[in-house]
Amino acid sequence: IQDLAGQNHAVLTNTMDTAFVQGVANYGQTTFFDIKYLDQNLQSIKLFDRLFIHFEKDSNPDVLRLLEGMGGKIEIFIFSHEPMDSLPDDFANILWHPQHNAYTTKIAPQYFFGGIRQSDSPFRLSFGNPAEVEVSNMTLQKIDALVQQAIQDSVFPGAQVLIARRGKVIYNKEFGHLTYKKQVPVKYNTVYDLASITKVLATVPALMVLDSLSAIDLDAKISMYLPEILGTNKENMTMRDILVHQAGVYPYWPFWRNTTSRSEANFYYQTSSSDQFNHLIIPGLYSNDALKDSIWQWTMKLKLNQTFDTKTTFEYVYSDLGFLMLKKVAEKYLAQPLDSFARKNLYEPLGMNSTTFLPACIFPLENIAPTESDMLFRKSLVHGTVHDQNAAMLGGVAGHSGLFGNAIDLAKFMQMFLSGSYGGHTYYSKDLIESYTSRQYQNNRRGLGWDKKDMEGGGNTSYFASTKAFGHTGFSGTSVWVDPEFDLIYVFLSNRIHPNAENFKIVEYSIRTRIQDVVYEAIWDYQQNSSK
Repeated sequence: IQDLAGQNHAVLTNTMDTAFVQGVANYGQTTFFDIKYLDQNLQSIKLFDRLFIHFEKDSNPDVLRLLEGMGGKIEIFIFSHEPMDSLPDDFANILWHPQHNAYTTKIAPQYFFGGIRQSDSPFRLSFGNPAEVEVSNMTLQKIDALVQQAIQDSVFPGAQVLIARRGKVIYNKEFGHLTYKKQVPVKYNTVYDLASITKVLATVPALMVLDSLSAIDLDAKISMYLPEILGTNKENMTMRDILVHQAGVYPYWPFWRNTTSRSEANFYYQTSSSDQFNHLIIPGLYSNDALKDSIWQWTMKLKLNQTFDTKTTFEYVYSDLGFLMLKKVAEKYLAQPLDSFARKNLYEPLGMNSTTFLPACIFPLENIAPTESDMLFRKSLVHGTVHDQNAAMLGGVAGHSGLFGNAIDLAKFMQMFLSGSYGGHTYYSKDLIESYTSRQYQNNRRGLGWDKKDMEGGGNTSYFASTKAFGHTGFSGTSVWVDPEFDLIYVFLSNRIHPNAENFKIVEYSIRTRIQDVVYEAIWDYQQNSSK
């Protein structure tokens, strides 16, 4: 299977066959149909792009007769444990295996999607055992205890943890619940507020496209691309310095406080959606375009973070507000909104079907981890919309925050970023990726948007990570790291800010880096044991 963009998959199998359904869902948008009731669902199935069928002994005996003639309209993929003779000519994608067990059911979808590579199949993530990629499974299980103890200590109510090496997912687990009330368990398709990981999953990739086309120069003044910045204290900033957080942009400002007076609130907000007030803040609160314009003006008027000395550059100070400007550059020169660009050019082709801005418009709330009970600005629990206040005021789509996703989706993206290619398609050149994921300045650890290992032991990543490692963390309790030297991907997602954003136990416990330490330990333990 080559193309995943915009494709919807139907799975036809027995109700209890969750392994096959999950296997297909790992690669694309999936809807399950019980094979016993095919005749009742036939018209619905015809609306899908691809149909995956798992034949078992108690399958509907009329399946082939009912599906005859559909192969020319939708792609049909069959996995069977019984020899299948006299198939219609348009049933070409057949995978047969005599054994029916958890292993064969699990790997069948990987053959269809190219996770297990054949000579002409595109490369996508596969799923297997740690030993297959020289990692100790016994050591890796220490992660379970770390996460479960953290949940018990109210570090976060639930989490997803994924480890992949050499293109193979070897650890992918969900823990806990969406809240401490323990009503809804975390599942594989639970999406989390990724917070600042948005920077490297949306804004930076958009700029990389423009960079690859020589449409922007990162060392030119940003006012060259946004003339409206001329005359402000930000006109001489370069995009390179904004990306590495040393442009002097103020780290953060609570712009929502500018809108809390009665007159301002009546001007910016409305309790119901309309043509003018069409940007969702939370259900029951909508903003207008004037708020976006105001935030831009307020950002331009903000003082610089440090006194500017023309003989030196600014010091490194992490900033969200700089990415408001970068998003504006990206959208202007790509001639489309950031969320549309990312969805059409990255998420859909990569099969990242759970990655989106504004998830409440797409998914049921039980699939979305809630964040803070915000009693200052939104006066309610934030659930299904972005936690970051400024991103919320911008309609949920911002350069620094707003994206939601799950662990397997982030793994797909990071696998692509290891080489620039995924699923038979090249997104970026290796040289371009290396330039963005490398340190830019001697006294600043950052890459272009990406974070790098703090060589002074700052704890942003494992002490054992190589100098080639790159990644990012999110305020909401998220983290993603890639280590090219070990061909390793690590994803950790949680909602540690539920129900209180002042809960910083995740930092106190160093849980994200301790889990990452275990991963490296598991690699070394395997090497030591195999050499004995």
